[in-house]
Amino acid sequence: MNLPVLILAGGASRRMGRDKAGIVLDGMTLAARAAERLSGIADPLLLSAGAKTLKIDGAIPLLDRIGGFQGPLAGIHAGLSWLSEQNHPASHLLSVAVDTPFFPDALAAKLAAGPPAADEIVLAASAGRQHPVFALWPCALKPALEAFLLKPDSRRVMDFIAAHPHRSVAFAQIETPLGPIDPFFNINTDEDLATAVRFAPHFSLL
Repeated sequence: MNLPVLILAGGASRRMGRDKAGIVLDGMTLAARAAERLSGIADPLLLSAGAKTLKIDGAIPLLDRIGGFQGPLAGIHAGLSWLSEQNHPASHLLSVAVDTPFFPDALAAKLAAGPPAADEIVLAASAGRQHPVFALWPCALKPALEAFLLKPDSRRVMDFIAAHPHRSVAFAQIETPLGPIDPFFNINTDEDLATAVRFAPHFSLL
């Protein structure tokens, strides 16, 4: 399966205190790790860095089209805008967060199973929680997303999702020699990073 994929790497990283995309885990930056894992399915691979300058080999960097730091929805809007300008034939864009190093290998295949309707958002879930930054976004929703972001205080991802057809797909915990870990475990603090460092070497064994 090949589809457009967007790595979301434009977060402010306030709790971490440094840019998470450049954090090294098991010998690779989180950004490079995500790009490598997605290289087999991404056509093309896009990189949203917000207003920052960030480059990854094989990825097309995108800046936010809407100013005032609007969070991940601004990155998704930039990705959908780029696809529209390129007349890309895909119906959906897959988004992935850069700070989530153990996302499932079958992420794209499971979200796209069905397949989704042209206007349907499909988001990942695990352990009873939804993960809207791991989702398939309909290219047809670009105008609606732009209008949403241009309204005052319109930044909440779930608010936008709730206003449009959507469904979630559940993913199970990943079993490792150290025990189970949520596939959408994300790194927000140095303590989280220490946990990721412990688990990362075991993923090559799965």
